[in-house]
Amino acid sequence: MDFLDSMLNELLGAGIILTIVAWLLSCAASIMVWLFSGYTLQCIGTKANASMNPIFAYIPIGKTLYTLNMTKQPWWKMFFFDLCGIGFSAVPLVILVFISPILAIVVWLVYMIFVYYITTTIYMKLYDDFGFNKILGFFWDCIFFYPIIAFSNSVQYKNAPKREPVPSGAPTVPGGAGAPVHRLRYIVGMSGEYKGAKLPLNDGEEIIFGRDSSICSIVFSPNCEGVSRKHCSVRFDPQQGCYLVVDYSTAGTFTSDGIRLQNQKPVKLKPGNKICLGDPKESFLLS
Repeated sequence: MDFLDSMLNELLGAGIILTIVAWLLSCAASIMVWLFSGYTLQCIGTKANASMNPIFAYIPIGKTLYTLNMTKQPWWKMFFFDLCGIGFSAVPLVILVFISPILAIVVWLVYMIFVYYITTTIYMKLYDDFGFNKILGFFWDCIFFYPIIAFSNSVQYKNAPKREPVPSGAPTVPGGAGAPVHRLRYIVGMSGEYKGAKLPLNDGEEIIFGRDSSICSIVFSPNCEGVSRKHCSVRFDPQQGCYLVVDYSTAGTFTSDGIRLQNQKPVKLKPGNKICLGDPKESFLLS
C-alpha cells in the first residue's frame, strides 16, 4: 500500500507539473499569436499611411480604431465594426430584455445585420485598396490574406505616393555624361491623416495633395474637412534650391506662420518650412 501511495503521489505531482507547463506554453503561444496579429496589422497600417500611433494595433479596442483609421473611416463606426461591434450589440439586448424579450431579439438581429454590413464594406474597401478582389471582404480579416498584404513587397497600397521619372531637364553631375541627379527628399506629415508619414520626393518630381484619387498622389479621406478634391501641388526645384507650392483649393494652403498662398501661382518655400492644408490639423514639413 505504501508503494501504491508513493506512486500515486508521484503521478499526481507529475500531473500538476505537466498541467502548469501546458498552461505556460498555451499562454506563451497566445501572446505570440497576439503580437504577430498586432504586428501584421501595424505593417498594413504603415503601407496604408495610417496616422494613428502603431501601439493601437496591439490593444483590443485599439485594433478596431487602428483599422478604421487606416481605411479612412470615422471613429464612431467602431460601435458597428468587427468584434467590437459584436460586443456592443449586447448593450441593447441587455437593456431591452427586461422590457420585451421579443423586442430585444429583434433589435439585436437588426443591430447584427448592420454590424455585418458595416464590417464587410470596410474590409471590401481595404482589400480593394491593396489590389485584391472586393469579395474577400466577406471573409473579414482573413488569417491567410492579412499576412500577404502586410509582408509581401508585391502588394502595395493603391493610394501610395506615385513616383514619377526625373525630367530630362534635371541638373547633371559634372563629368557624368549628362546623368540626372536623383536626390531623394521627404515631405513629413506633422499632423492629421498623414501624421508620421514620410512621403518621398525626387528633385523635379511633383506630388498633388487632395481627396480625388484619380488626380492626386496623396489622397485624403472624403470626410477630411478643409481639403479640396485637388488641394495643392509640391515640387522641389534643385536649380533654385527651394520648393514650389501651388494652391488650387477653396479653403487655402497656409505657411506655418499663417500666410495664405496665392491661388494657382507657384510660391517658393525653403526647406524646413511647413504648410497647412485648409486646416492646421493637416500640416506637412518640407524637409
